[in-house]
Amino acid sequence: MKKVFIIGIVLAMTSFTAFAQKGNNQIGIGLDLGLPVGDFGDGSNFGIGGTAKGMYGIGNAGQVELTVGYISFGSKESTSEAKASTGIIPIFAGYRHHLNQFYLEPQLGLSMISSKATVMGKSFSSSTTAFGWALGIGYEFDAFDLSARYQSASKSGGSLGFFGLRIGYNFPF
Repeated sequence: MKKVFIIGIVLAMTSFTAFAQKGNNQIGIGLDLGLPVGDFGDGSNFGIGGTAKGMYGIGNAGQVELTVGYISFGSKESTSEAKASTGIIPIFAGYRHHLNQFYLEPQLGLSMISSKATVMGKSFSSSTTAFGWALGIGYEFDAFDLSARYQSASKSGGSLGFFGLRIGYNFPF
């Protein structure tokens, strides 16, 4: 059901852009840092990774976007005998609304979550896909893009969330 909902949103945004006034098209790459919160923050250290964004301009103030990336979080309790990490791959569709150089950026999509652990030389891993969302605010100057967001993934009543910072560079196309 969630996949149908997300596909519907993407198709609706695509159909709206077919009749919209052409705006600013960009491809952005960035470095991401994450600070886990809640239960996720109890066992995980900060995360680091990267994201890529495709942004299609609609009108003078908006962009429909697709974001993909990877962020890895280490475990707070790692030792020489036991190590663990969590990786998150967001695949989000969103809308960026510009207010001069500032912008607001809500996003919805899927988060692929993988966990790896090594205990006394034996490795264990698991992965799942969850509903994900993010809400961010940013500032663009020249081609640079600085933003902050809250990102969450939830499945079966459980969730993980983090505050993220991103510094990126946007290329026009």
